[in-house]
Amino acid sequence: MVGISFDSNELHASGVISAPLVDSDGDGLDDMLELRIGTSGLAADTDSDGVTDLQEIMIGSDPLVLEAPGVHPDADTSLYFNVYSNGAEFVLEIYAQNASAVLDFQLVRALPSGLRSFSFSQLTPYFVDTASFPSVSAGWKIDRIRYNLPAIWFASQPTVALAAQVVMDQAVLAQSVTLVHAGNELGQLVWDSMFATVSPRSSVNANSVGSGSGSSGNSNSGTGGPSGGLVPVDPGEGPPQTGTQDAICLQSLQAIANLGAGRILYQVTSAACDPLPGALCLAGCSATAGDSVVGIDVVGLLGG
Repeated sequence: MVGISFDSNELHASGVISAPLVDSDGDGLDDMLELRIGTSGLAADTDSDGVTDLQEIMIGSDPLVLEAPGVHPDADTSLYFNVYSNGAEFVLEIYAQNASAVLDFQLVRALPSGLRSFSFSQLTPYFVDTASFPSVSAGWKIDRIRYNLPAIWFASQPTVALAAQVVMDQAVLAQSVTLVHAGNELGQLVWDSMFATVSPRSSVNANSVGSGSGSSGNSNSGTGGPSGGLVPVDPGEGPPQTGTQDAICLQSLQAIANLGAGRILYQVTSAACDPLPGALCLAGCSATAGDSVVGIDVVGLLGG
């Protein structure tokens, strides 16, 4: 297999691409992404425990919880994938912690009607930049690649799931994002298993949990099926968001069809706002009951 590194010298974007996004504290997470996940855009190490926010995300620890020196785990091969809206653009960020090199990468887009994979080269028109950052362990690094896609691609779909699939360090890892509309707002469905270990301070901090293995995270919640909370994908720029403050849109889902290639179709059996400090329950939350949601089970996507 031909080696592929996240090196901007290998990619030449065509068309008009926005300037690289601002990272005020230089930790590798741009300011708007930090606003989404609840960390500080002005401090590389939000909890001041000697490990940067990005490094903590990549080793699976919480960047909002102060840990004693030596408690953090060593680096391991891991993947972190997150998205957000930025006006007319939709930003995708993929982080790969590795000891050797990224050998292959593709983006998978799932709709109820079908699945499509985009290769490294096919995404060139939407390329923003690449960068590399130090990991917590010597000999390891964190490679990042960012893309801007037209937001209209997602505004026109009631539900869409995305997965980043990366080959590195003799392993294949994938991580997925499920997007759902609640009224006129687009939200990310963060599964209940991700919420289990996060601070109630910030609902979107759930996105920094479980970045290591490529598990789908769609676990049963004890209610007969998976459940999760809808987190706004617009971190504050662009159209104003509406909804109930200090609450999260909780959805319970029931799998109704296996669509193949790792795609699962769910029906929202119930949806309601539930108290959660710092969160926003999207307007139209309750009206999503009865809707269909497509998700990607990355274990199935990888053939497991």
